[in-house]
Amino acid sequence: MNHKENLPPFPVTALPKAVADMCSAVSESMEVPLELPSTVALGVLATCCQSKVTVRIKEDFIETTNLFTLTIADSGERKSPVFRILTEPVYTAQKDYIAIHEDEIENSEIDYSLLEEQLKEAKRSKGDKPADSGRVRSLYAELRKFKRFVAPKLLVDDITSEKLIAVLDEQGGSVTIASAESGLFIDLRNKAATSGSFDVYLKAYSGDSVDVKRIGRKGNSIENPRLSLILTCQTDVAASMVNNKTFRDKGLPARFLYALCRSNLGFRVVDTADIPVDVKEAYNLLIRRLLDNTLDKESPSYEIPLTDDGRVAYHEYGKANEPRLRNDGDYAHMRDWFGKVVGQMLRIAGIIAVCERRAEIDSDIIRRASSLAEWYAANAVALFTKTKPNSKVRESDTEYLLNILKKWDSDKEKTIRDVRRITIGRQNFDFDSTLEELQTQGHIKIIKKQGSKSKIIELNL
Repeated sequence: MNHKENLPPFPVTALPKAVADMCSAVSESMEVPLELPSTVALGVLATCCQSKVTVRIKEDFIETTNLFTLTIADSGERKSPVFRILTEPVYTAQKDYIAIHEDEIENSEIDYSLLEEQLKEAKRSKGDKPADSGRVRSLYAELRKFKRFVAPKLLVDDITSEKLIAVLDEQGGSVTIASAESGLFIDLRNKAATSGSFDVYLKAYSGDSVDVKRIGRKGNSIENPRLSLILTCQTDVAASMVNNKTFRDKGLPARFLYALCRSNLGFRVVDTADIPVDVKEAYNLLIRRLLDNTLDKESPSYEIPLTDDGRVAYHEYGKANEPRLRNDGDYAHMRDWFGKVVGQMLRIAGIIAVCERRAEIDSDIIRRASSLAEWYAANAVALFTKTKPNSKVRESDTEYLLNILKKWDSDKEKTIRDVRRITIGRQNFDFDSTLEELQTQGHIKIIKKQGSKSKIIELNL
């Protein structure tokens, strides 16, 4: 993406000082663009705040502090090492907490398992004697009221939508998916193509309740869930996500903060200094302080209000953004994203306030959060504009090719060569571009045939 070079520099000084210093040091030491560690770090901060902190804008309007971040960089850009450095203190805090509370966690699991076994036993008939319904109801009630002392899972990686619901329920409604790979998007794209539900991601971003009923086993009921995503991927994966019609219709791409990373490949000097010890310690201490509050089960949730001048600054930013939402505006093609940018700014403002021990959000914090939101807005425009669906592909062409694939004899393999042969008679038809567009939209996947150079088309139905 050549348009990455036209993006403004990342406003790192808008971040809390310990975070800004750490991201600058990681950028220099690892020779990666500043936006890479900064966006990952912002997701880490959201992880630390999301379960306990909300922003109070007015009496009937709040914003949560969870974020969806997507850092876009090509292969070889050192995404994984940067990811490990910035998430390390989260894993360390989690590990230390589990070590301290090992006995409580173990005893809780034993007590819960015993209750489950008692319930199973009570439900069994013994000879001619039916199960004791009163005993069964009593044990059900005990299980529902039982407060498990579970080991925390602040960050999870490879997880399905179904498992995510269970983990959110177990973890009190808050968790972060952190991954330097793109497997999550593949899972979501397959769900979209097969009419599967990924509503848990949408609801847990917004804090809307998740209620799942299950036949024959305990369901999941999660009030005010909080989900953050800290993801990195390559450009083609991001393009596929923002151009997927099902994703756009559901509002998934509109929930992300995007960072299109400039490439340093070919210009790295290799011999760089380590991250200064004092800089790393300051960052680690900040994350530990935030997580000590998050992990403390007795620590209450709280709200951060806006000061009078903070509210004025918020109003000014909101009014400046409003023209972008008009049908005749320059960004009409991405009203979905700009419709959420003011809320994103407030979430970032809340995170900055927590990091800096501020009881309220003033105009300075709003200004800094706005500069970050505007940087991400420029990146969203670049991504949504430059990766629009292939202009060479007519909508009628995608429908035409998709219909051919749907009507194909299910007993016969759909090789690219055979499908191409059928379409030869269609005028002004770009087979390769249309096939690529169907893949981008999530309708198909292309796999290599075993023991052959042929490629097979499979429908995601």
